[in-house]
Amino acid sequence: MAIKVITFDLDNTLWDVTPALLGAEKAQREWLEEYRPDVIAQLQPEIVADIRRQLLADEPELRHNVTRIRREFLRRLQLKAGYGETVSAEGADQAFSVFLKVRQQVELYDGVESMLAELATRFTLGSLTNGNADVHKTPAGQHMSFAFLAEDVGGSKPHPALFEAALEETGAAPGEILHVGDNPEHDIMGAIRAGFRTVWINVEGDPYPLEDSPDMTLRHVMELPDALDSF
Repeated sequence: MAIKVITFDLDNTLWDVTPALLGAEKAQREWLEEYRPDVIAQLQPEIVADIRRQLLADEPELRHNVTRIRREFLRRLQLKAGYGETVSAEGADQAFSVFLKVRQQVELYDGVESMLAELATRFTLGSLTNGNADVHKTPAGQHMSFAFLAEDVGGSKPHPALFEAALEETGAAPGEILHVGDNPEHDIMGAIRAGFRTVWINVEGDPYPLEDSPDMTLRHVMELPDALDSF
């Protein structure tokens, strides 16, 4: 079947997420230092791990919602530091807003924006991510016909929910969709189970670790346009 739709993972597929995450964590900590200074003493590895562990034990349904996990973590962190319920809830929202603003200030890999612009003339493009970056707040967004986050659909890749959302959105058959991503389990295994064609972005040149192999392996997403002839 001819490829009609290409779906992309975002973090570490279209951009390096590490600088954005480090900057976002720094901005969030600076906000806490200024507005919730008593929280800083609680930012010890064992305390952080205990709060996260208890949070997921109390609300396991949040595993697919990184936004709500972070907000609830921030709320509980402030409660533990002695702030009241209202102050902690307000602080969680404000600290998260600071985090998210910087987290979405990503820098696309060189050439990716022009590549997406060209592909968008030939295919329907969309994004499927387990993270909480809004692709439409990045330069890549103008080329995406649709975008789904795991928290939108209630399931993180390799759960089928994101792939099913793409099928419903486009009306394409599974074999007409090509999914491109860097994570063997989340992206490749999940997409194969959904019946999609797959391209694994393997920057490090690692051996593929799972049983079901991708249709193609590339060292960089910029190799995709030439590789599409093989489909």
